[in-house]
Amino acid sequence: MVGSIVMSSCGPPTSKYPLSNRADSIVDTEIIGSWQDICDTKITVVFTVTDSPVIDLQVIENKNEPDTSYYKVFLTKIGDRGFLSIAEVRPDEITGWSRKDDMGYYIGKYEFSRNNRSLKIFLMNEDEVDRAIRKGKLNGESKVSSSPNGQSKEVSIDDSPETLRNFVASANHKKLFKVFSEYKRIGK
Repeated sequence: MVGSIVMSSCGPPTSKYPLSNRADSIVDTEIIGSWQDICDTKITVVFTVTDSPVIDLQVIENKNEPDTSYYKVFLTKIGDRGFLSIAEVRPDEITGWSRKDDMGYYIGKYEFSRNNRSLKIFLMNEDEVDRAIRKGKLNGESKVSSSPNGQSKEVSIDDSPETLRNFVASANHKKLFKVFSEYKRIGK
């Protein structure tokens, strides 16, 4: 799926823990609502709050039959910057939601521009996280595997939320985060 955060070969790193948990998470009302992908207008993302402070995120790819991916998001402020800890989930008829294959959290950053009519989401750069793990700045692992389609790298962080927040706070964000997508607000 184009709208999904999961990528086939070299995707963003995952973290065993979010930057903040339910007790430390915030609700940024500016992100709540519907946003359309600027590059692919068939993709819409919808942020809602149904279980504060956890944010529900739906990524909808509007094609012949809509295809939707579901995520739970914890928002964190570090200084004046906003960050996301994103866990892919699946609808579950019994419990409501369940984590998808215990994949971990994608760590991202978000920024608004143009009077909050534009939202830019960045995800962690796997090469920078891999470098930090090899230098001992973060605990985690990096696996490279080969297939007929080429090589893929899987980078995962095993550090505590506090250590991860400190790492993010002191990092060069231009290197640590790569633009994932930019959206324009629908309505409001």
